[in-house]
Amino acid sequence: MLASFTFANLFDPRGRTNRKGLLVMAIALFFAQALIGMAMVAGDISIHALVVKPVKIAILWIATVAILKRLHDVGASGWAFVGAIAGWFVWTVMVALTCFTAFGMAAAEVGTTAFFIYLGLVSTPLLVATLWLHFTPGDAGPNRFGPAPDATGFSMPTA
Repeated sequence: MLASFTFANLFDPRGRTNRKGLLVMAIALFFAQALIGMAMVAGDISIHALVVKPVKIAILWIATVAILKRLHDVGASGWAFVGAIAGWFVWTVMVALTCFTAFGMAAAEVGTTAFFIYLGLVSTPLLVATLWLHFTPGDAGPNRFGPAPDATGFSMPTA
């Protein structure tokens, strides 16, 4: 029985999730995105269609909640996520300015070497953060965000 996991947990950023819970969420979101993509192709629905936006927002929120709960499991506040996003934004602007200065508009042309350098540099912090979230062990036992996750990979605060 999924003692500490409910559908509402997908939308509630409180609590914790361990590496197993994060992996389950990542796989579930991947398949959800794939199914939505197939439905859009089958129904000839544009990514810009009004019906798609709420679904994409829900998926973005669920992914954000999974990240926040994983940060809670390692003892970090959700504000660390905000700081990471701000840092990545600054990094992206710096990389963009550097690449456009060095390569000109070639940095924006898909398929050019300059574009792939830009894409690689911008994506590297995201890859590092993703690997850190998936491989860093969580706090053993309870912490300020709730009890240790159970066999489902999730826990919610007791109060």
